[in-house]
Formats: sequence, C-alpha cells, structure tokens
Amino acid sequence: MIVNGLPAFDRPLRSAGIQILAPNDIYTNKGQYVLLPHALTIASRANGSADFALDIVRGVKPSMPPSPHGILDFRMVPDYRMDAGLEALRDRHPQASLTTPTFTQGFLRLVLPIADRQARSVNFSHPRPLLWNGLENARFRTKLPINDAVFLEQSLRDGVLNLEAIAEVEMLGLSPQFPLTIRFDPFTLLTALQQFGGTEVDPATAHARDSPPSATAEFLIARATVVKFFQQARSQLPLQMEGNIDDIDADQSAERLAETITDWVRMRWGRFVATPGLDLSPESRGYMALPSPQSVDRGQFIWDLSQPHQAQRPLILSLGNPFDAALRLVQAQGIDGIVFHSTIPSLPRGNHHISLVANIPQRQQGILALGVRVQVPANPPWRFRPITKTQELIPPSGPGDRPSSPHDPNIELRLTPLESLRYQFSTFAVVQDARGIEQLEGAAQDASGEMLYVDAADFPIDFLTLDASRTLLDIANIQGICRRPDQNGDRVIETFSLTLETPEVAIALLKNTMGQATLEIQAQEKGGDRVVTLGPIPAQPMRLSEHSFAEYGPQKVSVTCQRRSTESGLVVFEFLPEDGNQATDSRQLFFTPQDRQKEWRWFARSPFASRYRYRRTFVGPSAPPPEEWSAYQSPLKPLILTV
Repeated sequence: MIVNGLPAFDRPLRSAGIQILAPNDIYTNKGQYVLLPHALTIASRANGSADFALDIVRGVKPSMPPSPHGILDFRMVPDYRMDAGLEALRDRHPQASLTTPTFTQGFLRLVLPIADRQARSVNFSHPRPLLWNGLENARFRTKLPINDAVFLEQSLRDGVLNLEAIAEVEMLGLSPQFPLTIRFDPFTLLTALQQFGGTEVDPATAHARDSPPSATAEFLIARATVVKFFQQARSQLPLQMEGNIDDIDADQSAERLAETITDWVRMRWGRFVATPGLDLSPESRGYMALPSPQSVDRGQFIWDLSQPHQAQRPLILSLGNPFDAALRLVQAQGIDGIVFHSTIPSLPRGNHHISLVANIPQRQQGILALGVRVQVPANPPWRFRPITKTQELIPPSGPGDRPSSPHDPNIELRLTPLESLRYQFSTFAVVQDARGIEQLEGAAQDASGEMLYVDAADFPIDFLTLDASRTLLDIANIQGICRRPDQNGDRVIETFSLTLETPEVAIALLKNTMGQATLEIQAQEKGGDRVVTLGPIPAQPMRLSEHSFAEYGPQKVSVTCQRRSTESGLVVFEFLPEDGNQATDSRQLFFTPQDRQKEWRWFARSPFASRYRYRRTFVGPSAPPPEEWSAYQSPLKPLILTV
C-alpha cells in the first residue's frame, strides 16, 4: 500500500485547542505538517456573497407529480487557525511548513433546539451526504418537505432562525505501526464486536446513499466502542498477538494499539456512516457499518501491524448556524438573492427526475469530460427493456456559482407506476495526455431515490486538486510541476500555474496512483525577483498559502558568539528582520564569556522577506557608534559570530 504524503495519526501535536499531524515521512524531511480544522463556515461566491440558496419548487399541476418541495443547497469550507497553528509548530520544528487535510466523505445534519423541535412540525435532523471537491470545498444539497422549506423561507424573511449544523467527516492518514502480528477468525471477531456494542440494520431499510446501501445485513457501531473493545485484556479478545507485547504494555500504548486495530477493521470491512439519532458528541467519534458475521467466510486472517497502513478517521465539526450568513445577505441585498421560486412541468406517474448532485473541481487539467451513466435493468412483466441514460457533468463557471436551475443537471427515467425507483449508476472520465485520448469507466453502484450524490471518489481517476489563497496570490504567481506515473509505469510531467484569475487546478491521475506522484512548487514574487520553493514532496490535494513555505511566519535562528583571546566582557548584537522597522522590530542579544549561545526570533510577514541582518552595538557612556549592518542572512541556517 502506497502511503507517501499522508499525515501520521500517531501522537499528534496539541496546543491550546490546536491539533497538528506530522508527515509520515518526517525523518526524510519530506511532506508537510497537517493542521486539523476546528469548525466549518459557509463558503463565499466569487462576488463575496454567501454560497447559499433555497429553492421552492412546485409543479404546473398540483394533482400531478412532482409534489411541492424545497431544495436547500450550500457550500462549506473548513475553518483553520493557521497563524496560531504555525506558531505552535515552529516552536518545536523551526523550518516546518503547514497544510490542511484531505477529507474523503462526510455527512451533515441541521438541528433545531429542543424547544423548537417540540413547538414546530419541522425536522431537519436527517443526515445528508457532504460532497468534497477533492480539497476543502464541501457541498450540501437536500430535498425538503414543502412545510420545512416554507418555514425556512419565512424565518429568513423574519430575520430569526436558530439552527445548528453538525458535520461528520473522514480524513485520510497513516495508522500507527507496531511490531506485532495478530491472528483471528473474522466470523468470531465480528460476532464479538456485534455483541459488544453493535446495532443490527435491516438491509430492507437501506435506501439512498446516506444510509447503509448494502445488499447484505450489517450492524452499526461507534468507533469509540470498537476502540474500547480492543482495549480489553488480551485474554478476553478473540485474537492472538505475536511480537513485543511486553514493550507495548511498558510504553502505555494500549489505546494507540486499539486505535490501530480499529483502523484495520474499518478499512477491511467497515463503511463510514452517519451517526444514528443525535448522539453527535465528539466522544462517539463517528460510526461505521460492519458486515453481519453470517455474511463473511470463516478462516484465519493474519495482519502485520508493522506495515504502513492507510486509514480513514472521523472528525465531528460544528458549523454553528449556517443561516447566519444567509440572514446577513438578506439584510444587505434582500431575500431574492438566496430564495428562488420555480415552477416545473408535471411528470406522468412513473416518470422520475434524478437530480445529480456533484461537487467537481472548476478548472480541470487533462480532463476532457466527466459524466454519470444510470442504468435500470428490465423488469418484466412491467417493463421488458432496460434503460440507460448518460449525463455529462459541467463544472461551475466560477467559484461558488450555482447551477442555472435547482434541477440541472438531471436524468429522466420513465418507469411504470408500479415500479420503485432503484437503479445502478457509474461514472466515466475522458482524459487526455501525450499518448492520446482515453475514456475510463468507473464501477457500477446501487442507488435509489431522486437525488443521486456523486463525489470525487466515485470517478475512475484521482483528482489532484490544488489551489492557492488570495493572500498568497496577491503577492506571488505560482508555478508547479507534477511528476506522475502513466499506465506503463513511465513518469509523466504535468506543469500548472495558479493566479488570481485561475486560483485552482485539478490534475487527473490514474486511480490509486496519488502516492506515486510528486509535486514541486515555485512561488515567484510579484514586482520582484525573489523565489521560494516547496518540494519535491509527495503529491496530495493541497491548499497553498504563505504557511506552505518555511520562509513565512515565526522564525528562529541559533546564534553562537565565539571570542578571540583578547575579547572579554559583555558583547551586544542588534538584529533586525528584513521587512522590520528599526524603531519597533529590532532586538538586542547580550553575550558573556559564560553565556555564548542565544536564540533570535522574529516573524516574517512575507515569504519573500524572511531574512534578517545584524550589527554589533556598544553600551556605556563613551561607547562608539554601532558597526555597519551585515549582509542579509538566511533564516534557515544557524549563525556563528566571532568577536
């Protein structure tokens, strides 16, 4: 398994509410540290307004489908304390840089306070999928009963709406490793887990993609419960461990080991599912669906826990009240900017519009087309012919742009009135490189319902999505190189650029080859000749900012003062950052024969102005003037002074 570039879940750095994961290849000085978010916020459109819309939809004929309903659609981005995170990181790792995680999937639910739930007939608490664009933009879109939609519209008009949004997301990382091998029978292990704290799910109740879409029986179990199960005494576990077990006991690593085995179980059998009910406390740590023991074969599994292993772990994040941004927009521009009323043609009974809900990157490189194919097999005696429909997905024309209508794109299926709406879907991608044009096909998946959620992981390619913050693009133009493998194993070079006009790009990689690709980034100063670089580093979706470069932010240099035999007494040096003001930003360091080593710390406000200079100064009533300033020094090297 290729795990290059993934952050390590083992022993995160924690400081004042900040959590940072180290790169798994820290000892080779490659990769970046990963800062976890503390919340989600509503994204902004290109014009700066909230990316939020509510559509009230009615058919032409009230007696015919579709029934009146609402479509709630908004996008979110994680909120990071980047400056505070970089300061905490640089205190321990002076030349480290910081990036953000890759989220793979998730769910979001809207929750009314208990008093409002009891007083009103509306209920928004059913979780719906969050669709990530391969980086850090998540889309939420759901169909609402007409009463709920009208309630939201009236609340927006009144300017009062008390609502909380809670998200459950999964992120990619590397599981901790142990010098252990475990042996077990999967039937026995899953049986013990189900008895310990699982809740059985009837497959007949599985529908859409936000509840377990499985053809076999499953049970739900909280991740925290699985970890607790593996923290039991070894004599109580239905498995055998071989290796340096006593060392693990002495190191008090029982919880880390339990987390690791839970990671392996999740990746081998589990699926990330929404938490049932409203038990969304961080202590539950998300839920997974595991197959019923009767659906797995008996035998012996052997897992070597010393091997690198990719894992997906859940986070629970609060969005606060997502309607606050919408309320501010209503106050500033009126309600017509976010609430729309649509009238659509009536549908004959048995006809269905499937709304394709996707979140694909805006600017695609090497991708000519992306699409979805929906297939319904023949169903005699009601319908003797199979149905196949194809729909190309068009990326938004600008950041945060909303589709032209609440039902675009969509696929129309004509079934008989007696058939339920069940179908299969698959994705396709038409890609182009030096070898030519090729169409790649994704695997077929079961689905149902009038909303089909399609995320980046469903496509037969990997999206290497890169974007840059506006604050970075205000001062720099970004050039990059991606070196990736092709189908023959040869290295292919892809170049890209990021500017204020095109701040995002998604490069097509062959499926499951992300870990074999590398990135090299160069930031060229606008209006100057300074250049800072990043890499080569393992390729991962990345949001570039000033924090991505070692030259930005808190800096720390070790300063040693060496003396000739004739020099004694106090020695003073003055230090000044490259972009600093001498009156406010200079600092003096004092050296004695016994105290020869100091640290010079400063904050570089730009990655293009991270250097410093120094000069010797003198103290006392008859002291001579300071010496001349030195040449500018690199922040990445220690300084040795000789006097």
